[in-house]
Amino acid sequence: MKEIHEKIKAKGQNVNKFFLLIFLLVIGFDAIAQGKYLVIDSTDTGYATKHYRLNTRELYDTDFNIETFNIIFSEKNNSSKNLNQYERILLVSLLPDISTGKLWEEIDAKDIKEHTIGPAEYVRSISPVLGFKNNVFDLKKFNQTRLVTEEKGKWWVSSNCLIESFEIVPNGLPFFSGIYGQLILDQNMVAIKEFVEKYPPEEYKDVLGIPLLLSGRGGRADNLNGWRTWKEFLSKIVSVNGSGKGYQFWTCAATNVADNYDASQGVGRFIYVPGEGIIGGSYDFYFLRPPSYYLAKSGNKIYSHRLTSEQWDKNILEEKVMIAESFTID
Repeated sequence: MKEIHEKIKAKGQNVNKFFLLIFLLVIGFDAIAQGKYLVIDSTDTGYATKHYRLNTRELYDTDFNIETFNIIFSEKNNSSKNLNQYERILLVSLLPDISTGKLWEEIDAKDIKEHTIGPAEYVRSISPVLGFKNNVFDLKKFNQTRLVTEEKGKWWVSSNCLIESFEIVPNGLPFFSGIYGQLILDQNMVAIKEFVEKYPPEEYKDVLGIPLLLSGRGGRADNLNGWRTWKEFLSKIVSVNGSGKGYQFWTCAATNVADNYDASQGVGRFIYVPGEGIIGGSYDFYFLRPPSYYLAKSGNKIYSHRLTSEQWDKNILEEKVMIAESFTID
């Protein structure tokens, strides 16, 4: 009996050690996820970075700039070590302050000490190696982590920061249509206008969750299939700079958030170009109607544009996007 007791005790200790390891791994990933400031290291060879500037004038009738950073982990050199077989893009979008248009504000270096996180660590925090977390809400985060940069001895933090994670899938499986966060390049194409004509919002509100929440305008997300219907749809293939190929996508997603921005659509409509990343897009969730909290924060100032509902819908159905300065779309 004593030998059996000792064996059980030993096994129990091994099991306890195993669960302790799991616990520490989970806590470790959560600790990483709490990094408040993202730092891009230009000397890190584990990823490539593409930096673009967009202007809101034509799409939103207000003269603001947006800066985007495509942090690209290639299929062959994926330093995020998340066992991912595809190229991954971490898209960091800096959105302007709603009253001043500023993208950056100075911050004391002491405030960011011990609270920074690198791109590879960030990816591991939302897609850990052992897969203990798989939360679709982690794929698009707004103002939970902000980009910081150092220039001439001063540190600057982004005023508003949207971070999104995408996987690039060149060839999808024939029996699987893909999931939220996957850009499947060979999927069947469907434009927003075609989709809305086939599934009128007033008839399919409780099924698809997009009573033209494609636009972020009106509608609710209750009594729906929720995140199960979320997906990036390929709309068309476009010519870029006269010779390159771009893939234009649009996002189906919506939540019930009322007191903050609904970032589930993120960049919304966008164009992906192999080797260049996401070169343009739309941010309807941000520019349509700021939540009351942000309006109060800005002294109830609002954007200078006055797009009508018809203009919003026209932009959506025609899939208009902002394009980075160095690109043209034919």
